[in-house]
Parts: sequence; structure tokens; C-alpha cells
Amino acid sequence: MNRSLYFRILFALALILAAAPAPAAIQPRQLTVHKGANLYPTWLADSRHLVFSSGRNTLMGGFTLWTTSADTDTACQISWGDWNDGFSQLSPDGKSLLFMSTRAGDFSLYLRPLDLDTTLGVTDVSRINSFPHWFKDGRHIVYVSVYDSLAHLCIRDLPTGEERSIYESHSPIYFPTLDPAERTVYFSVGLSGIQYDMYRIPVEGGTAQLWNDFPGHKMRPIFTPDGRHVMFAKGNEQGLYELWVAPADSGRAAIRLDTGRPSAYYPAFSPDGKWLVFCSKDETGGVDLYVSPWREEDLPNR
Repeated sequence: MNRSLYFRILFALALILAAAPAPAAIQPRQLTVHKGANLYPTWLADSRHLVFSSGRNTLMGGFTLWTTSADTDTACQISWGDWNDGFSQLSPDGKSLLFMSTRAGDFSLYLRPLDLDTTLGVTDVSRINSFPHWFKDGRHIVYVSVYDSLAHLCIRDLPTGEERSIYESHSPIYFPTLDPAERTVYFSVGLSGIQYDMYRIPVEGGTAQLWNDFPGHKMRPIFTPDGRHVMFAKGNEQGLYELWVAPADSGRAAIRLDTGRPSAYYPAFSPDGKWLVFCSKDETGGVDLYVSPWREEDLPNR
């Protein structure tokens, strides 16, 4: 695959067009106030604070990491530099952030302890490495690595650096996530442009299977707090995206989650399972974070 194209569209993924609003099934409130694009939110261990990537005063380029209260916009910058930092993921012990950054050129993965102003590289900077997801042991991660003209879905032992590829593709791979039992990896494959579909594969490797076959372009799968459903963003040919929820086992009988917003994507659940945060793009092109209480039992047609 084309390394240059893959690099250019990583952050362009965040600037998705909006879907038409519908009667809301949840009641989100705006958290950040538009100062450029605010992307890739992740919760901290207390379920009261968030880390996100933001240009603050730009829509493209110069993204750094920020933290804020989930109650009100108290955004405070925690990384600095003439590069892009994004897609941070909190370690299982709640003490470190794993994120992707272009500080060495192409995207690679870095680890930052929350109590120290220190950043450590954890992957080979000669490759494009992106979209990390932790295993519960805090030792292993699954992520995307591009080398030998292919996108690889890799699992790495952080202390030893041992790595194995469980899937490879000529098309871009995005957003790997693990099921609660950590037996299966769910992920998105870029078909073309901003068109994606979702697959799953055993962590031991093997044959990747299409997760669902209903129409639309699906990306960024995450498990809901009950562990039985997957939330994802689904769009159409025009790139209009909304949040959907489907049973994890089959991917069928998906339910559209009405957010009352003109767009909704990049969802994340708080560790206590009580809150949902997502990104939404407004008519000016700005992207902000929205927070809503989450009650899985309120989903229609369960």
C-alpha cells in the first residue's frame, strides 16, 4: 500500500461529514468549545477526566494531547511539539498513556507516564505504527504497523519488544480492539477514501472474517460496557456518519443510536461504564467532544 497516502489520511479520518439529526435516544452535552478539531477522546481511570487530541486553533496539523474535566471544558495541554500526537489509550493500571505521534517523522507509538513529563518510544520508528489497544495484562498491545508495502495487525510484548503479525492487507487497517475475553480482535479495513468495513480475527491469527454484511461504511469498533455489544460509526457513500450498536457475536440487528447531533463518531466509554463521549462536527467544520450518560438498558429493540 502507499505509505504516503496512509500517513496523510490518518488525521483526515477525524474530519468526517455530518449526518442528519434525529430524535435523540441519549442526551449529550457539549464539552469542548470549538477551537479547531478535538479528536480521539479517551477516559482516565477516575471516569471524570478525559484526554484528547486537539489542534485547538487549527483544523489540520499541529495536534497535541490535552486533558479536561468531563464536567466542563478545563482543557490543559500536556504535550508540545511541531508534530501530531493522537489516539491515546490509558494503560490498564491507569498510570500511563500509550499514543501515536509523528515526532520522529511517520506515526509511531509512545508511552507517557501520567505523573512524569517523559515520553518513551515503544515501536520501530522506521515503520508507520498506529492505533494501539492494550491487553488487560498491561504488557501486550495490539496495533497497526505498515512495512513491506503491507498494513499488518500486530501484537507486541512491550517489555521484550517481541512482535508477531496476525493479519496483513494491501488496504489500510484502523482501530483494532479486543473482545472482553481477549480472544478476538475487531478492526476496520479501508476500502477506499473514507470507506471502511469491519472484520474480526482470533488473536492467534488465522482467517479474518467480515463482521457484518449490512450496507454502509463501518469504522472504530468498541465494546459497550456490558461486553455483549459493539458500538461503531456507520456512514453512507456521502461520508455521513452516525453511531450504531450491534450484537458482538453476529454484527446483525444493528440499532442506530440517535444522538441529536448532526454527526457522531469516535466513541469511548468511561471505565465505570456510566458515560459515553464522542466527536461531532458542526456546520463550521469544527469538531468538538460531547458527553452523555450511558444506560445500556435504554437501547431500543434489545
